[in-house]
Amino acid sequence: MSKKIFFFLLLAGMFFPGWARAGAGEIRWVSYPEGITRAAQADRPALVLFYSRSCRVCGVLEKKVFSNPEIAGYINTNLIPIRVDISRAEDLVKRYRIFGSPTIYFLKSDSTPIDFIAGYVEPDRFSNIIHYVGDGI
Repeated sequence: MSKKIFFFLLLAGMFFPGWARAGAGEIRWVSYPEGITRAAQADRPALVLFYSRSCRVCGVLEKKVFSNPEIAGYINTNLIPIRVDISRAEDLVKRYRIFGSPTIYFLKSDSTPIDFIAGYVEPDRFSNIIHYVGDGI
């Protein structure tokens, strides 16, 4: 590969991170406003992860569940993954009555809540839940 092409791709990845596809086991998280819009446009349910950077359980959820290639692939294909830092979204925390993290809400494409999970869920159980939601309940 020529140095010019390599340099261009490097710069493009830095300034336009959306160009790069998420690797295996990486969920393509979006912001709440963008995710709600995408869910409506694609007529797909949304998965909204309410997390905190200081939450140890959130890290375990990320490592054991969201990094699982099958789970990440299914979420990226069938749901709209939204991530919300609870320390930066007081309005959403109040709206969804979030009392701790992690909390995961599942929303219909019109933003109507389907159900939620509070705390950690084992990968097998979580896979069953997302398939239930993503396959149209």
